[in-house]
Amino acid sequence: MLMVEATLKDYDLKDRTRQARGILVQACNIFADIAESRPNKYSITGYILAKLEAQLGLVQIQIVQVGFSMTSQIFKQQV
Repeated sequence: MLMVEATLKDYDLKDRTRQARGILVQACNIFADIAESRPNKYSITGYILAKLEAQLGLVQIQIVQVGFSMTSQIFKQQV
C-alpha cells in the first residue's frame, strides 16, 4: 500500500496511476495465491486482499476520470 501511495504522489511520473494499478494487480495476484495455498490464514489474507482490491478500484476510478476529462477537453476544443 505504501508503494502505491508513493507512486500516486510522485507528480513527475506521467503514468503514475497506471503504475500504481500494476503494483496493485501484482499484489492481488500474490495474496490470492497465498490465500489458496494457506487456507488456515484465509482470514488475514482475505482481509488484505479485500483492502488491495478496494484500493485497486479507487485507482481505476482515477484512471477513468483522467481519461474522461481529457476526452471532454478535446471535444470542447473541436466545438
